[in-house]
Amino acid sequence: MRRRKQEIREKARHQEDESSSSDESTTETDKEENSDAPVFRASHSVFPSVPPQLPPKIPITQKETTDQPSTPCIPPMSSSYTDVYVDGACCDNGGIRPRAGIGVWFGPGHPLNVSQRSTGRQTNNASEIEAATTAIKKAKRAGINQLRIKTDSKVLVQGIQEWVPKWQENDWKTNENKPVKNKSAYERLVKAMKGLDVIWEHVPGHDGINGNENADRLAREGALLEPPSDSSSSSSESADQEDVEEISPEHVIVAIPPPPPDSEESSERNQKLIRNHSKIQQILKIKKIH
Repeated sequence: MRRRKQEIREKARHQEDESSSSDESTTETDKEENSDAPVFRASHSVFPSVPPQLPPKIPITQKETTDQPSTPCIPPMSSSYTDVYVDGACCDNGGIRPRAGIGVWFGPGHPLNVSQRSTGRQTNNASEIEAATTAIKKAKRAGINQLRIKTDSKVLVQGIQEWVPKWQENDWKTNENKPVKNKSAYERLVKAMKGLDVIWEHVPGHDGINGNENADRLAREGALLEPPSDSSSSSSESADQEDVEEISPEHVIVAIPPPPPDSEESSERNQKLIRNHSKIQQILKIKKIH
């Protein structure tokens, strides 16, 4: 009987030891889970292979993107510029009897179009320069402030943009220290450009460009015409004529008519002629000194 009671006591003690050990293990596990940072555990998810759902990304609105600096947009060339094609032509260029003409073409049937004989040196280059000068003068009279000149002459474009400033600094002498042949034509062109916004553009010649072909046609037709008469040319254009020869006073001859019959009117007229003659002599002497 004692033995039986002793076995029951040992069995009860053994059960108490097992229950206490299980409680301690459970307490340690809970402490471990509570002390660590929250992490994803496959055993805690319904789908062990899928991570927990992340918050949706908020899309960037247009308002937020506008705050960022954007690349500046280069505007196209202003359409306020008026296009004009110019050309020059010369028959027998460099020959015995050259005939040069100029052509200015603003558009089909345009009132500013020009087809006339060149008034300067009868060469291709000189007529090209004169055509551009004429186009600028026409534009100014029509109230055009911005002009885009298109020409197939590289000599004209390169001359006005590169060579003329160098020639002006070098007293209109070339690199070989020779006088510039078309000095007067370039000077008139530079003078006409003042007060006008001009863009120069080179275009290929005889390449099917409508404006260039029409300017070439007008220039060839102008070469067949007679040069403008002195009466039709304006005073400003006649003052621009080149190669004006200055006459010395000793070569000036003033014709005074013979004394008319005695009368007060005739005597007064003779006195005026004499006074005018003396004034002309004084003016020419002053001009010769300068």
